[in-house]
Amino acid sequence: MPNESTSNRGSPRAGLPPCEKAEIARDRQLSKWLKSPYTYPFKAQKKVEVIVPYNVGSSHCVIRLHEWEITIYDSNAHLLPDNPQYRQKQVLPLRRLFPLICNKSGYYDMSKRKNRGLACMKAMRLAPYQFPCQVEGSNCGAFMLKGIKYVIMGKEPNFNFVQHEIPGFRKQFARDIFANSLEP
Repeated sequence: MPNESTSNRGSPRAGLPPCEKAEIARDRQLSKWLKSPYTYPFKAQKKVEVIVPYNVGSSHCVIRLHEWEITIYDSNAHLLPDNPQYRQKQVLPLRRLFPLICNKSGYYDMSKRKNRGLACMKAMRLAPYQFPCQVEGSNCGAFMLKGIKYVIMGKEPNFNFVQHEIPGFRKQFARDIFANSLEP
């Protein structure tokens, strides 16, 4: 029976067997890492980009939360009316919904970003010549991922790929996801 001097009662590890020095060192290192500026979840990061892919109607959008904008990457532009008012009407619910979500979720408090209130997000659409068009209707997700990759890499929207390259992109996306990386 352990006496008071050898028991670990009152410590955070009360009731657990004593640890080896290596375990204690690993726990301390992990604790430091979790509190570091790179991983601390409540500290605003300068290089973090919150990107939300979204399908509205038959168009795909990228919502860039920190930039307060919605960009429509539409690989089906050739199939839909070339009417800017139609596109604005399509994304209007998103332009109004995301500010409300940001306010209600405490996003501004946690991220230390400027509170934009309930002001609508701006929306822009790339012209059909700025974004490749798909031939078949089943590759819009791959076109969207390629658009997001350009945004993440900070590249100008110079999308110089075509439909027949999509199967290769799908394989690359799968490799990137499983490797937890993103290659340029």
